Amino acid sequence: FVLAQAIIVDDCTPRGELNVRVDSSLEGCDLRIRIEATNLAGLRAVDAVTVRVDPDPPRVEIDQAISLPWYRTTGEAIAALIRGTIVRDGCNEVTVSSPQLVGTCGSIVGRMTATDTCGNAGQAQVTLRVDGAAPTVTIPATLANTCYSSVAAAEAAVRSQVIVVDDCSARVDMDVAVESALSECGLRVTATATDLAGRSTSSSITLRVDSAAPVVAIDELVLGFRGDPLGF
Repeated sequence: FVLAQAIIVDDCTPRGELNVRVDSSLEGCDLRIRIEATNLAGLRAVDAVTVRVDPDPPRVEIDQAISLPWYRTTGEAIAALIRGTIVRDGCNEVTVSSPQLVGTCGSIVGRMTATDTCGNAGQAQVTLRVDGAAPTVTIPATLANTCYSSVAAAEAAVRSQVIVVDDCSARVDMDVAVESALSECGLRVTATATDLAGRSTSSSITLRVDSAAPVVAIDELVLGFRGDPLGF
């Protein structure tokens, strides 16, 4: 490349009849190229230039540990991706492109690309998990139509019937807690669902709880003083 670009001119000897010699020496990524031209009269001229030689792209490494947590936003995931990326190049300065995220929920691919001054590009990627929305919790209103015999029975009914939906986390992967507060015959039951990213949503319903049977009593006065209905 350097020889093709070199300008060699002699006032008497044509370029094709000049004796042109090229040699080089490599130190690290610096290549020193020396061109010597000799004309037919034996007169010589020498020039040299140093160029960069870098056949290898930058090495991009991403800490795979950042794939383990669930992130609440893509911003959190990008910040973790930047912190977990290391770029190395033995010869040139590198430019790191903006992180790229492709995919949804638990299967988002995060990519980092670095390009050195010779145009060589290196890339690495990692799978990230992002859950940007809290779960929805719905307790069927029909549960309020039943009178439960105990607090435990009312809580069990809510736990079995509550509808929990999340855009990323499956029901079996979420923590669903049921709590209650009793006031006379009314029981306020609250179901709370927490997804894998730590987002929580609650829903409540008031149920009837009656654990005691009715009390039936007949006043003895209506039977007379001796229990004789004719004794009045």
